[in-house]
Amino acid sequence: MSIANAYTHCLVALTVMVRSPQSLPERLRLSWEQSLNRLDPMNDLPPELRHKFFDLEAFITKRGGGDGSKDNGAAVEMSEDEAQKGADMLIDLGTAVAAFYHADKVDVSHLIETLD
Repeated sequence: MSIANAYTHCLVALTVMVRSPQSLPERLRLSWEQSLNRLDPMNDLPPELRHKFFDLEAFITKRGGGDGSKDNGAAVEMSEDEAQKGADMLIDLGTAVAAFYHADKVDVSHLIETLD
């Protein structure tokens, strides 16, 4: 498992979502396409966090009625309210990954227990 890889991808995705000048639906799509869809959840995430990734993946890729691929661009079709929900899911994933990443450096066990 490479939590460091997941941590890097989440940081990039969050940075894209925060700093890009596009609409929130477009920023969420870019976050997915430029970073998160390159994550290998079975190798990069601990079992406790995989559901967060899969929930976000399903939320983003279910839209658009395409082939269901991770980069079908479906997030562009989200309303601002839907994109806010997706952004909240991304923040939740990033926060959980960061807690695991830093767990061996700082005692965050009390945070990890409350992730679910």
